[in-house]
Amino acid sequence: MSRLQRNEKHLDLLALATRENVELLVLEGTIRSSKTVNVIQAFYLRVKFSKGRLFCIAAKDYDAINDNILESDGFGLLNLFPDVKLVKKKIGSYFLTMRGADGKRKKILLAGYANINQWKKILGKTIEGFLIDEVNIADKKFINETFARQASVDHPFQFWTLNGDDPKHFIYQDFINKCKPLWKVPASILRDMNQVENMPGRYYTHWTFEDNPVMTSEKIERSKRLYPIGSYYYKIKILGERGIAEGLVYQIFASNMDKFIINKVPKLASIILGVDFGGNQSRHVFSATGFGPNLDYAVHLETVRMDATGTTADQLCNEFEKFVYMVQKKYGFYAMECYCDSAEQTLINTIRNRVLSKQLGIIIKNAYKKPINDRIQFQLQLLSLGKLFFMSWNDAAIDAYRTAVYDSRPGHENERLDNGTTDIDTLDSNEYSFEPVMRNMMIRIEMGLK
Repeated sequence: MSRLQRNEKHLDLLALATRENVELLVLEGTIRSSKTVNVIQAFYLRVKFSKGRLFCIAAKDYDAINDNILESDGFGLLNLFPDVKLVKKKIGSYFLTMRGADGKRKKILLAGYANINQWKKILGKTIEGFLIDEVNIADKKFINETFARQASVDHPFQFWTLNGDDPKHFIYQDFINKCKPLWKVPASILRDMNQVENMPGRYYTHWTFEDNPVMTSEKIERSKRLYPIGSYYYKIKILGERGIAEGLVYQIFASNMDKFIINKVPKLASIILGVDFGGNQSRHVFSATGFGPNLDYAVHLETVRMDATGTTADQLCNEFEKFVYMVQKKYGFYAMECYCDSAEQTLINTIRNRVLSKQLGIIIKNAYKKPINDRIQFQLQLLSLGKLFFMSWNDAAIDAYRTAVYDSRPGHENERLDNGTTDIDTLDSNEYSFEPVMRNMMIRIEMGLK
């Protein structure tokens, strides 16, 4: 606990969180604003002094729960509070236990809201309190269920964190805008919140870099370079405000292509392949992405496309074999991993058999298929930091990235358009090739900002 640096806003939040009449407490704002570290402490204190017995922590999946809540760079629930223990049922999943101020044992369920099989454990239970991380990406059905689990509770509470999102998102319209805003809140957000009446027991707080005691002016300036100024992600991650994505996805690339297109292959430490299988009126795509020493940068090296309609599995394997030989000969890497669209297991097995019979030295794996917006956000960070490049002969990738646009249909504004008018197949294939190193590259980026 001595490592923590607190200011008056932090202490005020903790005092507010322990009040029994606080039913919903929202922390919205920028990255590195200390909102997650503060909500972890708030949740612990509320559970500690609660008369209830059962609680729940929810995030996108178990990895997110562990990274953001339980560990949180050394400031997670397990690090800050030694009395919180991680327990596993012999026949089930993990949960937390701790001893309350009343001397009674408290149990905290862990639920990944991205998969109903992970959060169905809350069904039928009476749950006193929830901590929900990144609440804006949770399904509406899950959010409604959390409130249903508290129907018979005397002092229910929910603590939420989020970055900005579409102002028309249900999480704002149905819940957050009905909270009472506290302290300093951007005018654009206040405008939305002032249009509806506050509900008792519900409070909203906004967080920025300046609220985090460890964020010096130098760290703030470095963090601001993570996303292109004026972009959707700059608005929600750096300014901590709400907004919708519109226009070109990779505007920073489209408007500065000379900065990112290179003619000479830089030093590479590894190459990873990606494969996207096309359907009717789309294409099969093979991609090769190179990575610099210590994952300092990434380079989209090669992209080959072929019509999917009328193409047999044998023809697909022939073209993949040619692609592998070309990459091996051109770049001098003979042992590589290849990540394929996991929706087509039959085609993956066919390619795997061809690779084995020809002894190509390629390991075939299922693509991670991380959320599309996570992939977009990651590449925008690399572009903004000058760590993502395209070889000048990789026309397919260059064209796909410079023309990718957001969907303009109501309710889909923060999604990448996928209606056949842009080359989504090439984007997917290229993204599958860098997904395996996303986490490690992000860690290195984060370390460079601390």
